[in-house]
Amino acid sequence: MQKLIYQTIVLAWLMCSLSASQLTVASPVRQAARLSPDVTNAATESGVWRMTELMGPGMRAAANVGLSEVRMTAAAPVAHRPEPIEGQPAAPSPGGPDSKSGGGLISISAGDAHTCGIRSDGSVVCWGDNSNNQRSAPTINTNFIQVSAGLAHTCGVKRDGSVACWGNNSFGQATPPEPNTGFSQVSAGGGHTCGIKSQGVVECWGDNRSGQAQSPSPNEGFVQVSAGNSHTCGVRGDGSVVCWGYSGTGQTSIPAPNSGFIQVSTSQFQVCGLRNDGSIACWGAGNDNQGTPLLEGSFLQVSVGGAHVCGLRGDGALACAGDDGYGQVSGLDPNDRFVQVSAGVYHTCGLDISGKVKCWGASDSGQTTPPQPPIITTRPVGQTVIQGRPFTLQINATGSPPLSYQWYHLNMPIAGANTSSYTLSAATADSFGLYYAVVSNGEGLAISLPARIVVTQTALKPALYRNGTWYLRNSLTAGQPEATFTFTGPGGHQAGDRPMMCDWKGAGSRTVGIVRGNTWYIRYSNTTGAPERTFTFGQLGETPFCGAWTGGVETPGVRRGNRFVLHYANDTAAPPDQPDTTIALGLATDVPIVGDWNGDGRDSVGVKRGNLWILRATTQPTSTVTSFSFGGGGREQAIVGDWDGDGVDEVGIHSDSNWILRQKNEPDSQTTNFTWTVGVGEVALVWR
Repeated sequence: MQKLIYQTIVLAWLMCSLSASQLTVASPVRQAARLSPDVTNAATESGVWRMTELMGPGMRAAANVGLSEVRMTAAAPVAHRPEPIEGQPAAPSPGGPDSKSGGGLISISAGDAHTCGIRSDGSVVCWGDNSNNQRSAPTINTNFIQVSAGLAHTCGVKRDGSVACWGNNSFGQATPPEPNTGFSQVSAGGGHTCGIKSQGVVECWGDNRSGQAQSPSPNEGFVQVSAGNSHTCGVRGDGSVVCWGYSGTGQTSIPAPNSGFIQVSTSQFQVCGLRNDGSIACWGAGNDNQGTPLLEGSFLQVSVGGAHVCGLRGDGALACAGDDGYGQVSGLDPNDRFVQVSAGVYHTCGLDISGKVKCWGASDSGQTTPPQPPIITTRPVGQTVIQGRPFTLQINATGSPPLSYQWYHLNMPIAGANTSSYTLSAATADSFGLYYAVVSNGEGLAISLPARIVVTQTALKPALYRNGTWYLRNSLTAGQPEATFTFTGPGGHQAGDRPMMCDWKGAGSRTVGIVRGNTWYIRYSNTTGAPERTFTFGQLGETPFCGAWTGGVETPGVRRGNRFVLHYANDTAAPPDQPDTTIALGLATDVPIVGDWNGDGRDSVGVKRGNLWILRATTQPTSTVTSFSFGGGGREQAIVGDWDGDGVDEVGIHSDSNWILRQKNEPDSQTTNFTWTVGVGEVALVWR
């Protein structure tokens, strides 16, 4: 039943399109050397004529591929492209290494080395070669119902019946005749263009040296026209085919019976027609074995390329045969299902049932790379910034160029912030808040997840914890504590309690917390009081810590053997304590430490082993590791903080009331030293 429904939809689409459908592509340029020794940049038809004489220097022959330019009607399938998801990689396209995929089009047309399509909004988009501006759509790019990509020019029919053309115009092929009205279909060939007007009249313009632009007689009753390189074919309403122009390889000699045709597709060497019984008949020079009898069975559409041919079967499968020098035949994934196919010279494109364009074969000019909407691959990262210091937010995105950027702060656009990075030279109190970027191109837009910027007044400062009492000092000097208060877990201080000071809310200040076993008790202010949040993470006996793993808010982590187990939220982790990230570093006996070692706004991990410090630049497993010696081991407590306010955390030690803070995480760096104590059993911490 599903197959029958699909056949019915596609057949209805084809029937509605036949009176205004057809596509042109270019002929085999890359076979020029073996086809004709005296042509350097173009192919010839059996060496009878020279391409430079027909098209002018540097141009190449065109081939027509049939029903790939369609006039869209109400029966045509229109696919929706979902909004891009930030960070989601582009799905690999079946069909080999040259296969690429894009989306959002309702009609496609493969030319020589460029490809065009119509978006659902009626605009035309082209990709590939643009040496003759053949993919540069007109300024008023709206209301197109059909497009045809030729050798080096492109034409399209608009909803009002006019034709617009762009690209090479050396023979006037891109200048539609007046009155430019009443067209229902257009076909761009090599150096000429043909279209169908009211009453089925064919009108051609451009190169006519082989009679390819000479209208047939009687000139009426045509439902489809296909402009090749130096010949033209058309289908009449009675099912007969008429061809005119150059016939050196039999291109204009229609086989008997000349009846029952519903579509025709031309190339430089061959013509193929589709009969109403689904069979394909081909005539002319069938080099590289394309066409019948290889394409046997029943089809809904046929498309002839440079030296290969493809047919669309009733179940949406494609069958291709002929020259496969660039994977234009074998690059097809037999599992894909399509509603339209267009064979170019050395590439093939299909519009699949989801509305995506998939192309395979040669892509020397990008003709198999459909336009892509933006996809954000790297989001901006939140940071804690000291007031008066600079910060930079960076975003990475993929998608068809040109990509446009706009940064926002507190949902308002930032004037002049229009590149992939945004830098503020000096943070102020007003710089606090969420930032995000919008990336856009002609295919759509993507919005990044926000990054939180936290602005603080000063660098980190020392703190001490002893038996449930907290002592805070406002400078890295000896002296009395400026603040003293009590905060413990339920029931007061207990042996084994581990004190912490973390930025639990990402507000720019570190406040107190206690970890007892695997239960975390946290408070949002440095004052006496009860815990304001309680959650569980980790297992008994593990060493707890916290860090801004994704920037901004600091969240839990534990040391489990030689692994750092990180959680990205201040809540109970999914059982059994499922982490967001696990990183192996050092030995199980090492002391874990946490800090922003490279100033990117995100904390990473490190270990202290005696007097050896080992720091990992990021939480990525492949990031660089720095090691150096500092201190002497023993009863030293490892402490970490941004002692100089440069945005980079440095290491330090607290031993027997002495604070020794390293200025840089480098061998032989200078230190800041002072003495501050509150009694035996104190634990050194830092706060801001």
